[in-house]
Amino acid sequence: MISLSPAGVEDEAFLFELFVSVRLAEYAGSGWSQSEMQTLMWVEFRTQQATYANQSGVRHDIVKEGDVPVGRILTSESALAVQLVDVSLIKPYRGRGIGSVLVRGLQKLVAPTGKPIRLQVELYNPAMRFYQRLGFQPYREHFPYLSMEWSPNSGKVAAATTTLA
Repeated sequence: MISLSPAGVEDEAFLFELFVSVRLAEYAGSGWSQSEMQTLMWVEFRTQQATYANQSGVRHDIVKEGDVPVGRILTSESALAVQLVDVSLIKPYRGRGIGSVLVRGLQKLVAPTGKPIRLQVELYNPAMRFYQRLGFQPYREHFPYLSMEWSPNSGKVAAATTTLA
C-alpha cells in the first residue's frame, strides 16, 4: 500500500539518496570524479531543500510503500491553483504505477475545489507524456520548460488502482 507522511529532519538521508537517484544520470559523462559529483550533488541538494523550506505553503511528503520510503511529492496551494512542485521516486520503484497513484490521488483530492493542478516539466522530458496520459495539457512554453495544467472540469481523472493512506 502506498502512503504519505510529512517529511521531517529525520528524512534527510533518504531525500539525499533520492536526489542522487534522480540526478546521477545528469552528471554521468561529466568527467568529474565520484567525489566531485557527490560534493556538487550535496551542495545542490542543500540549496534545493533550503529553497523549498523558504517557500510558504509547500507541503512536502515522503512516499512510502508499506514502511519503506520510496519517494516524495511536493505540492503548493494558492487561492487559484495547486502546484505540483515535484514527484520523485527512487529508481527501483519507477515504472510500477506509484507516480500515477500519487497524481491521480492529488487529482481526486483537488477536484472538489474546482482548482486546476499546474506543473512545469522540462521540454522533451519523458515525464511530459506521463502527465498527458493523466489529463494534463500544455498551456505555456518557456524554454527549457513547458507549463502544464489539469482542470477538474476536463473530466479526466483516471481511476487509481491503489489508494493513498
